[in-house]
Amino acid sequence: MKRILLPLIAVTLLNGDIIWTDDIRRQGLKDPFALALEYAEFDKTQKEAESGNKEAQYKLGMYYRQGFATEINLDKSASWLKSAARQEHQEAAIILGQMYEKGEGVYQNSYEAVRWYKVAAKQDNPKAMSHLADIMLFGDLRVRDVKEAVNLYVQASKKGNINAIRNLGTLYALGKGVKRSLTKAAALYTQAAKEGDTKAAYNLGVSYLKGWGVDKDIEMAVKWLSRASDEGHAEAKCLLANRYASGDGIGKDLQLATELAFEGNNLGGKFCKNVWIKFKLYEVKAEMDAYEQVDGIPGFKAP
Repeated sequence: MKRILLPLIAVTLLNGDIIWTDDIRRQGLKDPFALALEYAEFDKTQKEAESGNKEAQYKLGMYYRQGFATEINLDKSASWLKSAARQEHQEAAIILGQMYEKGEGVYQNSYEAVRWYKVAAKQDNPKAMSHLADIMLFGDLRVRDVKEAVNLYVQASKKGNINAIRNLGTLYALGKGVKRSLTKAAALYTQAAKEGDTKAAYNLGVSYLKGWGVDKDIEMAVKWLSRASDEGHAEAKCLLANRYASGDGIGKDLQLATELAFEGNNLGGKFCKNVWIKFKLYEVKAEMDAYEQVDGIPGFKAP
C-alpha cells in the first residue's frame, strides 16, 4: 500500500542529495519529515476513530476523501463519515449528504441526502439548512416543498449563509413561495454580492440593467456584471460583450467585446453566439489573431 511504501521513499530521499527548499514544497512535494508527521497523524486518528470518537471519524473520512497520508478511497470516506454523522457530527452529515446527492462513494440517492442534511439542519446549521432547501426546490425529489424551503432559506440567511440569501432573493424575484418583490430580491442580491457571491453579482447586474427592484443604472450594471465575469460567469461575459459591442451606455470596444464573447462561449454562455454573429465579432477575432501572429510590427493588420 502507498502508506507503507512512502516512508521508505522518504528515507531514501533523506540519504540522497535533494534539498527540500520552500520552492520545492510550493510545488506540492513534501519532505520526509512532513510525510512522517502525516502518517503519525493518520495512525493516531484511525485509532481514535475505531474507539468511537466522532471527531476522529470525521477527520478519517476526510483523510480518505482528500488522500491525506493514504490513497483516496470514497467508499471508506463515506463509511467513516456515516459513523460520525450517526453521532450527529454536523460537518460529517453535510459532506455525506453531498456525497449521496452526487453519488460519490455511494449510490446517488436524494432521499438519503435529505436524511443526512436534516441531521445538521436540526442543530441550526445554516449550511445544512441551505443545502436542504436547495434539494427541496431543485433536486429530483418527487414532491417539492417550497414552503419549507423558504423557511429554511430565511433561517439560514439570518445566520449569514450566502447561498440562502441569494436563493431567497430569486424566490422573491419569481414570487415563488413568497409574495413577489423585486425590491427585496435586489436587496438580497446586493447583500450576497457584497460578500463575493458570483451568481448574486450577476443577478444584481441584470437587475440594474433592467431596472428590476432598483433604478436602471448601466454603470452599476457593468460594475456587477464585470465582477461576475472576472469570476468566470459565462452569461455575465455574454451580456458585457453585447454592451461593449453596441456601445449602449458605455464606450464601444469591439476588441474587449470579442474577448468576452469568445471566453463566454467557451464557458457555455448561451447568448454569446448571438452577439458574435450580430456584431460580426468573428471578423474582429480574425484581425486580432492576424496581429498576434506578426512580431515587431505595431499596428500591422494582415489583409
